Amino acid sequence: MPRLSARGRGRRGVTLVELLVAITILAIVGGAVLSVLTQQQRFYRDANEWIGLRRELRNGAGMLPTELRGISSVGGDVTEMLDSALYFNANFGSAVVCARGTRTIDIPPTNLTKHTLSSWYSQPHPGDIAFVFNDSVKTGSADDRWDAFTIKTFEPNTTTCAQTAYLTPADVSPGWRITIADAHPNISTLIQTGAVIRFGRPVRYSLFQPTVGPGEPWYLGYAEQTDVAGVFTSTDVVGGPFEDYVEGAGGGVRFAYFNALNAPLTNLAQAASLARVDVVLQARSTAPSALSGAALRDSTAFRIALRNRQ
Repeated sequence: MPRLSARGRGRRGVTLVELLVAITILAIVGGAVLSVLTQQQRFYRDANEWIGLRRELRNGAGMLPTELRGISSVGGDVTEMLDSALYFNANFGSAVVCARGTRTIDIPPTNLTKHTLSSWYSQPHPGDIAFVFNDSVKTGSADDRWDAFTIKTFEPNTTTCAQTAYLTPADVSPGWRITIADAHPNISTLIQTGAVIRFGRPVRYSLFQPTVGPGEPWYLGYAEQTDVAGVFTSTDVVGGPFEDYVEGAGGGVRFAYFNALNAPLTNLAQAASLARVDVVLQARSTAPSALSGAALRDSTAFRIALRNRQ
């Protein structure tokens, strides 16, 4: 039987032209995919910047109304009104007078067993203001007022309050004694035992630069007074960055002041009639947009009506 031999088939290879066409198509498809991915990356970067801007705006819009609504303009809480800064006494606690001396006021402990007569979220310190309710001598409220006393010292006290009806035998913690820094007459002739005290701390909200210089970003900052001499702490960042300060316009943080008749107030002498504070916050990104190349901007505006304006 004759041997059968396998006959190989010839295969046609890829020509150089076909290879170049395939590479070109792959390059076009890859470039298109890369372009889409790059655009998506830029979009997500800008989206994160927008989220950051709106977070900073919310910080300011949430904190300022909380602080300002409870202050008393007629009671002298507002101490400076500027287009880019506001100074005022922030309320942070209350107490009741259980005894008083020539220049001292005694208050009960914060942890009484039966009730709470002294409470604060930050312990008073020198430089804070004790607003003591003065019922005066006439019947009715026509001559009632809040007397403001600057705190010189705030120390534990184990003597006076323990002798009053405010404490029970189970209340063993010391109360507190406030020594007044002001040159007031005898306090015992001004206020009565049982009078209410509200504590205020001089604070400042302002547009500021942590690092001063051209091109440096501006932020909404917070500082509080730390002693009788009126020294403030270093300013802490609350939100930002915001638009640069513009003299006379306020820039990224702008305060405007109005009385109950919607008339603008322009100086501190009018502070007792302050009824409303309008605030505009304008945030700006520190880096340019990945899509447009310009800085991202957003803003919010709100009005704060004072509850204790009368």
